[in-house]
Amino acid sequence: VSQSRYHNRVDMLATGVNSEVGVRVQGQDPESVVLASEEVAAILRELPGAAEVVADPVRGKGAIEVIPDAGRAAALGVSEEDLADAVEYAFTGRVVGTAAFGSGSLPVRLSLVPAGELADEETLRRMPVPAATGGLGSVPLDAVAEVRSMEGPATVKSENGWFRNYVRLNVRDRDPQEFVQQAQRV
Repeated sequence: VSQSRYHNRVDMLATGVNSEVGVRVQGQDPESVVLASEEVAAILRELPGAAEVVADPVRGKGAIEVIPDAGRAAALGVSEEDLADAVEYAFTGRVVGTAAFGSGSLPVRLSLVPAGELADEETLRRMPVPAATGGLGSVPLDAVAEVRSMEGPATVKSENGWFRNYVRLNVRDRDPQEFVQQAQRV
């Protein structure tokens, strides 16, 4: 391993940045951090020597949001606790017992979908929630909550309570220290 490659590896381990240059962008609002990261990347791309400039991707991971409707739930006899339990079960499963394993025991979890998979929006909409009114026994989740797909973050990074993102780049045909000095001025 060359001295330069060794030095780069030590830098990467110390900073978490696996490129020659990294700009840390922090803020209290994730959307602002994303926008600022993209703006910084656009500016840096224009500087001589900038190569492989990338603002770490934050968007793009699908998520399902469940928004309870307390009025509809109460009208159908669904308690807040039963609604919360149903949503928890949908996303994480429910521990229904334990199984002996060696000298200890392991929880047995009942899940809406196979391990490693996530329930889709339609499955969640139809999931039964216990109801006490009108002899219904249960109502589908979408009768007492809004269930919708949304775009969520691929990852959420934070540092000392602030959202964080990086803009990463390498420097070509130019001294990296000179590049950083010019980038700081710009």
